[in-house]
Amino acid sequence: EPKPKLRYYESVHGLHSMMNDTLIERDVTIYSFWPAKSMIDILGEDFLTYWNIERIKRNIWLKAIWPPDQSVSVRRYPFMGSGPEFLREMRVAPSNIKARLSYMIYKDKVRIISSQDESYGFTLQSRDMTGMLKDQFKVIWEISEATANSTRQQGGQFLKLLARNETNR
Repeated sequence: EPKPKLRYYESVHGLHSMMNDTLIERDVTIYSFWPAKSMIDILGEDFLTYWNIERIKRNIWLKAIWPPDQSVSVRRYPFMGSGPEFLREMRVAPSNIKARLSYMIYKDKVRIISSQDESYGFTLQSRDMTGMLKDQFKVIWEISEATANSTRQQGGQFLKLLARNETNR
């Protein structure tokens, strides 16, 4: 029985490093509870644009739940688009579910990013923890409202950047 592994990150640079560790994967789905406004404030638009391009290149799908008070405009943040072109399916949680922390679940890992006030993150590699959080994610997913896929008009700027990036490989 493997022992759980914990890795702690501090500062924006540390959080970027933690997020980049997810890009080692290929052909996986990440289950994400993502307070978008807070995460854009913490990680930055440039980094999230880069990370989403790299995620899509690696065929990493996101199933994301946004707390309603943390939703953002895809027109303003085109890298947050949803639908097949963005490899993202998104739902908005009921109004009574609030959060400033985010988590991402994939394989046997959970990645947590705190609020900007506390600025830390950690990765826990644990089958028990990922199993429990994935079960909770599924419950919230089922009661959350599906969002319409982004249109080319909303996310087109990001898709053009993605296409340019693909041709420069």
